[in-house]
This record gives sequence, C-alpha cells and structure tokens, in this order.
Amino acid sequence: MESSRSRRRMFPRITGVALLVTTLALLAGCAVPLPWVPAYSSSSSTIHSGPGPMPYVWTRVTPPPPTPQQAFTAGISQLRLCISSTIPARSVTEIWLTAGPTYGVVLLLADCSNQPDDTRQGIAILPIALDNVAHPTCSAWVLGNGGLLTRQLPPDANLGETTYVIPSWLPLPRDTYEPEQVGGGMVPSALFSLESSTRLFITGRYAGSATRPGGAETVSVGGRTGWQVTDHDIVTVTVPLADGWTFFFSGTADATTMQHLASVSLSHLDTLLPKPLPTPTDYPQPTPAC
Repeated sequence: MESSRSRRRMFPRITGVALLVTTLALLAGCAVPLPWVPAYSSSSSTIHSGPGPMPYVWTRVTPPPPTPQQAFTAGISQLRLCISSTIPARSVTEIWLTAGPTYGVVLLLADCSNQPDDTRQGIAILPIALDNVAHPTCSAWVLGNGGLLTRQLPPDANLGETTYVIPSWLPLPRDTYEPEQVGGGMVPSALFSLESSTRLFITGRYAGSATRPGGAETVSVGGRTGWQVTDHDIVTVTVPLADGWTFFFSGTADATTMQHLASVSLSHLDTLLPKPLPTPTDYPQPTPAC
C-alpha cells in the first residue's frame, strides 16, 4: 500500500519540475514539447522526456485555437495513465468539467482493466490555460500550473493522516476520501479533488468566464443562476460569480446532491477554494521566438 501511495503522490512533486521546465521552454520559444521529467537534447528549443513511463507529453499550442478542447487535442500526446509503459489503457474517457475563452479543465478516466499489475482506474485532472499575459505577442494554450494525476483508491485503502476530514458543513456522501489541491497558473485558479474507491468529486474556481454547453439545464444555486450538465455519470454544476470568476462542482452523484454540494460550497468558498496569490509582474520577461 505504501508504494501505491508514493506513486499517487508523485505528481505534486513533479509539478515543481514542470514549472522549471516551463520557464526554460518559454526562454527557448513558443512551440516546445513539455513532458513532465526533462532530459535535455542537443536542441535548445526542444525538451524530451527522460526514462518513463511519463503520464503524457504536452506541447505548447500556438497560434492558439479558439477553445481549450481544440488546444488539448493539438497539445497532448503519449498519454499513459495506467501503470504499464507498454500496454495502453483499454480506453480513455475525456470529460470537460468547464471550458471558456481562456481556461478549461478536462477529466481523463483511463480503463486499466487490461493491465497485468494494477487494474485500478487511472485519473487525470488537467487545467488548460491561455497564456496571453506574460507573452502578449506569442499567445498560446499551455498546461496550467499543476494538475492532478491519481488512481482510484482500492476498497481497503488505509490513508492514515492523509484521509480527508469532511467538514460539518459539507454534505458529502460518507466515504474514505483522499484530497488533492492545486492553484495558480497563467489564469488565477484553484482546484480541489476528493477520490475514494467508488466516488470522485472535483471543484474549482477561476478568473474568467465559462461557455455554457449545448443542452445544459438552468439551475438556481445559492441564489445564483447557473447550469448543470451530465457527461458519463459525472454531474457538473457551474455558476458564474459576481467578481468575474467561475465556480464549478463536479462529481459522481445525482443532480440533486450535486446542486446541494455546490450551494453549500458557495457559502464557504474561501475555505474550500482559497484564491491563489497574485502572479508577480515585476520580473523581466523573455521574448519568445514565435
């Protein structure tokens, strides 16, 4: 169990490496493949992955297409969300939890039932952001600051001190949850996820608007008007906020439960999803070679 937990915790540590690689990539130019563990080639404009398996490779997408969905299709490659580096997942389901002109969050669920060592579902929660601030002459879609890569908990998971203590005000279904949280990025944002052996909940807020999907149902949440969609058993409630940010709550629960969770969370937003610190703007910016 300890080795499983160490693999689950690998991604947050790799995030710091990714930030360093991102900085180096921006110094080199716009169209730069960005794997999570760098091993530099002889070309200063390309960064290749080191010994694998790497979960995926991301390439900065410029010129930017209109939507994060299009950017994701263009930027992602070599997706490996199961333990094996040689056997691909039986299938990967792509679910967009939120998407707008400058930001989106995609949930990837990998069916690893064909794997010889670990058949648990692979889970990736990836934020995609439009970088048009640091380099306004070289706008591009980038993989947001961080993201979450995890695996479905086993039924007998013993998380010890990492077990999420459910606040009295949050009406989650009773279960053993492992929490993961990230924030920041090109677009100010906060993401929080809770995984158990049978359930998955993801909530977030970010600076910017969301595009309402076709077929979405209008709902009233905490006195605010928003919308609700269901995709592959994931119900998402989205609420535009008065400060120009967008809030969403997604999960494997029925529509009524998800609306209730979203409504209660709006009353405790700064506790559940603290806003990240402002991004520094007083340091020299490189000039990308677009």
